[in-house]
Amino acid sequence: MRGTREVVLVDLAGREIGLADLGQAHRGVGQLHRAFTAVLFDAQGRVLLAQRASSKPLWPGWWDATVASHPRQGEAVLVAGERRLQEELGVEAQLIDLGTFNYFAPFGGAGSERESCSALFGWLSPGQEPNPHPEEIAGVLSVELERLFEDSSLDLCPWAWLAFELALRSSDPRLAPVANYRNAIELRLHKADFERL
Repeated sequence: MRGTREVVLVDLAGREIGLADLGQAHRGVGQLHRAFTAVLFDAQGRVLLAQRASSKPLWPGWWDATVASHPRQGEAVLVAGERRLQEELGVEAQLIDLGTFNYFAPFGGAGSERESCSALFGWLSPGQEPNPHPEEIAGVLSVELERLFEDSSLDLCPWAWLAFELALRSSDPRLAPVANYRNAIELRLHKADFERL
């Protein structure tokens, strides 16, 4: 599934400035590029977490909420999010875009993320069961909001916490329960290894 892929390079205002090989864009301190994280809720209001495959060069084995990837050149971010949910988890969901955040997060000597990342949120229809692609996802876990935000042993990739920060500002009533965990989200953001750009 992986193969050679390009990412769209952007400036801090989100304007496209070129293309780069996916691997090159993540080497060293990285190059700022477009990305997204798509967070899914199931019919019971639980968040669907996906464990990153052990073969991933960055954050292998870490939990992600739910899928993180990159739009192709000329591809709308919502279309890209829906495409990757299908490719990685075999599920469909209509997504909403809560906005974009720019961040830098190093991962030891393996490289880094330097992304202009859209925070996408969606809801699974009842009866949909994830079918993870093993090259991308090692496992899935549906968790209640309380466990997600209060259980310190459940650590997520740094961009997931930034997406939940945007959810705190959303007027969508389906995301209102997230506001009950504002302090926990702020604490996780404080502890996460990243910097805002």
